[in-house]
Amino acid sequence: MPASIASSTFGQWPDSMEVSRSRLTGIRSAKRRTAITTDVIVGFPGETNGDFDETLSLLDEVKYDGVFSFKYSPRPNTSASTMPDAIPEEEKSRRLALLQEKQRVIQSETLQSLVGEVYEVHVDGKSKKENSWYGHSSCNRVVSLTSPAPDLLGRYVKARVTGCTANSLVGEQILIS
Repeated sequence: MPASIASSTFGQWPDSMEVSRSRLTGIRSAKRRTAITTDVIVGFPGETNGDFDETLSLLDEVKYDGVFSFKYSPRPNTSASTMPDAIPEEEKSRRLALLQEKQRVIQSETLQSLVGEVYEVHVDGKSKKENSWYGHSSCNRVVSLTSPAPDLLGRYVKARVTGCTANSLVGEQILIS
């Protein structure tokens, strides 16, 4: 979902927003847990305070699992590079900081809500700590897990989430007898 244009100022967003809401509802109602991410560019020429507030409201509404956010920077030979109403660098930095803090809170709440869940995890590597591994869940969440197993690299294992960090889940392998 192109969250960088959450405002109707930049196109026919209200119609496409309804389509996006419908798609999000369908994705989130699936039996398998998903993670929804987006990219956001703040400070695009002509972006008003109201436009930016709409983008923040979109984060509250959608509750993205992750947001890749950036300040707009002009690129040569693009239409936007010559658009009027350039946003000052300090304002772009302020908006980016506000957006990232809002997303940090949303992401923290989301990750905390996953404690107790069980995921299938593809083990990508061994951590430096003894009996510790890391991998990705089926919805691409990073999971650090403990297991007494000597070699899990490349395997799929079931893991119960026991906690989280700012950006990932912490868990333990569920051993099947």
